[in-house]
Amino acid sequence: MLIVTLLGHALNAAAPCAAVLPADIQQGALVRGHAALGSKLSFAGRILAQAPNGDFVFGIPFDAPKTAALQITGTNCSGALRFAVTQRSYATERVNGLPQNTVTPDPETAKRVALEGAMIQKARTTDSRRLFWQQPFQWPAIGRASGVYGSQRIINGLPSSPHLGLDMAAPAGTPVLSALPGIVTLAHSGMVMTGKTVLIDHGFGISTIYIHMSEITVKLGQMVAGGERIGAIGTTGRSNGPHLHFQVQWFQDKLDPALVLPAR
Repeated sequence: MLIVTLLGHALNAAAPCAAVLPADIQQGALVRGHAALGSKLSFAGRILAQAPNGDFVFGIPFDAPKTAALQITGTNCSGALRFAVTQRSYATERVNGLPQNTVTPDPETAKRVALEGAMIQKARTTDSRRLFWQQPFQWPAIGRASGVYGSQRIINGLPSSPHLGLDMAAPAGTPVLSALPGIVTLAHSGMVMTGKTVLIDHGFGISTIYIHMSEITVKLGQMVAGGERIGAIGTTGRSNGPHLHFQVQWFQDKLDPALVLPAR
């Protein structure tokens, strides 16, 4: 762990503002930290809540610059705790055979895609005080890694946005499990782009999303345990074969699942 310290001022110049952060913070990282309980913390303009033990969490975007700052105010100090962000090189991936109406949608389809995208964005704004994010992540499915985080996608020959999740290819019907305990904040039976889609809130802005499934076995508002079956792998939505697309998110920032999942 890395202890980042800003020397205090005002009432007691010897009192430090400090936070404990991971030693290596990469682009796409979920960052779990610790500060004295009662500290006022913010990152990227967003106020960070603290768990009863002083822990907090935030995310680093996939294209974050080389340095970042955690704003902190304590009893006798206030300022920015600056830390380095390890820069990454991302792969280029070519994906062919996707339904063309999801690559270059007609106006009616594009309108539906926008509406469904707004539903996902709204679910990602959930800011509950649940503490499930403090638990270790579990693999949501068993399968071959068929798509990695950060890769520049060339879809049906056309450049697309970066792939900000982890794809796990496996036969249709392979169980999909919740990576952490949480509350289902979205369960949609068939979106144009993502097909059968589930989003689960784990607290403090941390959520996970599971897409392209063949079935959904949970309902909106349902509490799920870590490792509980929530559906099955499929090829619904914009997909060219059965797989699970899995994302870890801090509000609207999509993080790298490979950095939080246990080694296999």
